[in-house]
Amino acid sequence: MANSREIIKYKQKIGSILINDPEIVKWIDNKDIKTPEDLINQNVFNFIRYPYAPEEEVTYICFEIDVPQVYSKYNHLFKKLVITFYIVTHERLMPTDDPEGGTRCDLLAARIDKLFNGYKGLGKTPLELVSNAADGISVKHRRRIIQFATEDLDDSKCL
Repeated sequence: MANSREIIKYKQKIGSILINDPEIVKWIDNKDIKTPEDLINQNVFNFIRYPYAPEEEVTYICFEIDVPQVYSKYNHLFKKLVITFYIVTHERLMPTDDPEGGTRCDLLAARIDKLFNGYKGLGKTPLELVSNAADGISVKHRRRIIQFATEDLDDSKCL
């Protein structure tokens, strides 16, 4: 697929949306950052990252974009885009001061759902929530995996 460079552009857009959202910044709760841009590669990653050790007490969001399918529809080639967010938090950081009692992973997931479900800035159709599932990745770390899907026109040319 010749136009896979769009993945890079879409990742830049997603990263920008995340770090510029005050609620995301609040729930990541990194006291060492001075500007939201400081979250990049500390708490917001455009690749899948796992905790270095069970003792690493941090909250972060990773995201990836996959193209699991290219298909023909209406005499055009389309590709399915799947955007996957991984919200990872050390269990000690899960409790929050949220009045409803939301955990850090759940609050970040709810905000990502609000920001991206129906979002029209990636692909040709609005993003649709596909799944939102909790998971444990180590003895001390929990995560929530959220997936959205959209269609995009495949501009690659046949030779």
